[in-house]
Amino acid sequence: MSRRNFTCLIVAVAVALVCASRVERNPYARYVSDGYRLIEQYALAPPSDDALFTAAMQGMVSALRRGGDEHSDFLPQDQADPLRDELSQSFGGLGLPFKLVGQPSRAYVIAPPIPGSPAAQAGMRIGDRIDEVNGVPIAGMSQHEVTQTLSGEIGKPVRLTLARHGEATPLQLVITRALLPIESLAGLRKNAEGTWDYFTEQSPDVAYVQLLGFGDRTLGDLRSLLTKLKSQGMQRLILDLRGNPGGTVDSAVAASELFLPAGAKVVETRGRNGAVLASYETEHRGEWADLPLVVLIDRETASASEIMAAALKENGRATVVGERSFGKGSVQRTIDLEAGRSMLKVTWATFCGPSGNKIHRMPTDGPDDVWGVHPDVGFDAPLSAQQYAAFVRLPETRRLLEPIRAAIAAGTAPEEIAIEPLDFSDNALQLAIDHLLGSDGKSAESAAPLKQAAGS
Repeated sequence: MSRRNFTCLIVAVAVALVCASRVERNPYARYVSDGYRLIEQYALAPPSDDALFTAAMQGMVSALRRGGDEHSDFLPQDQADPLRDELSQSFGGLGLPFKLVGQPSRAYVIAPPIPGSPAAQAGMRIGDRIDEVNGVPIAGMSQHEVTQTLSGEIGKPVRLTLARHGEATPLQLVITRALLPIESLAGLRKNAEGTWDYFTEQSPDVAYVQLLGFGDRTLGDLRSLLTKLKSQGMQRLILDLRGNPGGTVDSAVAASELFLPAGAKVVETRGRNGAVLASYETEHRGEWADLPLVVLIDRETASASEIMAAALKENGRATVVGERSFGKGSVQRTIDLEAGRSMLKVTWATFCGPSGNKIHRMPTDGPDDVWGVHPDVGFDAPLSAQQYAAFVRLPETRRLLEPIRAAIAAGTAPEEIAIEPLDFSDNALQLAIDHLLGSDGKSAESAAPLKQAAGS
């Protein structure tokens, strides 16, 4: 029996023992144990222990989903590991941003490698074409397949065969995978050198920061960046939460605290039957509680990012601009199973903003029901389906346009990797800038902080 199957068997036995202890309260626990035993004993072609365990977990989770809980889930290892990477905001890889171009598809490096990464240390650059990984040609592979090939076990060497633009001889590199950070913040655009520009063209004191998610690195990265921007002249800030899928509650609360006065309520979690489980309030005045602030949200602003948007809006700390948020106001607990291989993600609470309004959108909720976070009155910036399709391409354009242009102009990258400028007017961003500068005809006081008594 394989080690994995042995582990699954141990888990199944443990489940059976737990079930046995619950028989007096719930006979169905015994039925589950009996079902496992009977399948193992009588099935003509009995599944593996692993398959039975996975099917049992998926079956139990499906009962939650039928009851309206669309966010609980059982994740096998190939799905659990990427989620762990997302929450830790790190992964094992080479630090090599690439894009598939042409037919059959070829993988080209389309941005400077992550600073300090194995790819950067090996001297890889925009325009390099990855032809083979460990001797395996990757032409025709999908984006996911190439990513899986390049990512993997930390400390393990990877042999790359590259074609470099303007050079006839292929390059052979051996690069060792390392633990790499996942970018948690972004600016308005990357310049030709591949670094972010954070200040708006309309005013050198209005900074723009996009939060890409909420994880282990978010607070430290945001605090460091704001300190840097302050030294460069930042006096007003736009926080962009559009498209932010969320992350951990603790990270969202900590990031919100940077901008709130002492004693401000951030979020409240509620469990079964609406019972209050916890109420999070700031203990100290935030480092940036005096910074005029606008927050951008849209239809894909979800979960932890809705916590932050609601906290800053409902405490009168920021003007919110954009579209109504997604309405994912439930909290999932992630529990490792099978010695850390698979994962159970189960909804155990919902959260409400400081005002007590629920954020979670139930399956039966309509547009007139209370859920999500709304822009402030007069600050709606809705997008049509066509406009939104263009908007979702905006981050890639901001990230890649200038670095690729510069590499092509320098003759170090081929024309075929060029991307076209995006025909999209970011009305929400412009509305935020106008408001902070007081040029929208409205008072910008709502973007300014609440005045606190001395010592708060």
